[in-house]
Amino acid sequence: MDAMRENLAYLIDQRLYESAEILGSFLISAAGPGSEVSAISRAENLVLYADALFGRQEYRRALNLYRQAQQLCKVAGHAGGSTRTVPGSPATVASAGLGNAIQSGSYRAACAGVGGGGGGGCVVGGVGGGMSIVALDTDVGKAEVRLRVAECYVALKEVKPALTELEAVPHRLRSLRLNLLLARLYHSSSYDRAALAAYKECLRQCPFAMEALAAVAQLGLSAKETCALLPQQEPLPSTPSSRGGGKAAGAGEVHESCRWLQKYVEAQAHRTANENAASLDEYQQLVSRFPNNVHLQLHMGQVEASQGRNEEAMIHYQKARTLDPFNISCMDDYALLLLSRRSPSSSSALPAPNLQVEAGHLGAQGEGRGGWS
Repeated sequence: MDAMRENLAYLIDQRLYESAEILGSFLISAAGPGSEVSAISRAENLVLYADALFGRQEYRRALNLYRQAQQLCKVAGHAGGSTRTVPGSPATVASAGLGNAIQSGSYRAACAGVGGGGGGGCVVGGVGGGMSIVALDTDVGKAEVRLRVAECYVALKEVKPALTELEAVPHRLRSLRLNLLLARLYHSSSYDRAALAAYKECLRQCPFAMEALAAVAQLGLSAKETCALLPQQEPLPSTPSSRGGGKAAGAGEVHESCRWLQKYVEAQAHRTANENAASLDEYQQLVSRFPNNVHLQLHMGQVEASQGRNEEAMIHYQKARTLDPFNISCMDDYALLLLSRRSPSSSSALPAPNLQVEAGHLGAQGEGRGGWS
């Protein structure tokens, strides 16, 4: 049984979801209700099996299994099962007052691809092969399952139940990944005050959460207030939410290693306030430090276009396209500018390389910009 569980976790970690799904079905059959396996162990097996289904984008099936695992945890709790703390696990870290458990990994638009591995009664948390180990009879483990349930709902485009699931997690147990998903859902649902609070919590956990930096500017947070969330000491790479272990800056000053981040915050704030000249100046200073940065070129193109400086905007868009021919962000804006030039040959040539991008990325861009036509 242990060998099956460990190999199932390994297959998921390697993203071999088809093999993992088949092996998971055998594991669930072997450790069914009639076996001597404890309710907690059966719940952990269900979560591993659900992870395999999630990786295959079978979100409804995965959701059903995550729900079954949650129910088994409740049964075990009512039967007098104790909540254990695994040494070195996120639960231990949280109880020691060292901050929230941070699940590593990246969140994709459709939440496609859950990774994990482990054994000995634990499953691995995090999307895309994250390595934070959580046990399902800890509070952190239960919070992780709630997050995965919410990710299923998001993939199924069911926002309300996703929010309900995330809001049920106590604040002290909310990881960066959970807070960012919660902030996105609040933002897309026009719950601006709640979204701002969630994005600010993301920045407290990791000041380099670039999406959160842009979002708080859009929601009206001033550059001064945002910069107050940036580290006053040199951030530690291993624990991005830490505020200790580095050389301190002056009172109220951002640490030297994050000064460029302060410039980025100011550029975003100026742009939100329609202070385009100041925004362009900040972006230009960033470009001098980070040349050939596609993200900055696109933002400068957008600012120039908002002022009606179409030629300058096209220069930035063209440079971005030269740097990354397969990027599709803002390329619809670029195409419209080319059409306004009455240059059909140029605009018709634009989509050729861009149509070869991943279908998932195209879908995410379409949803974010009101759909593609």
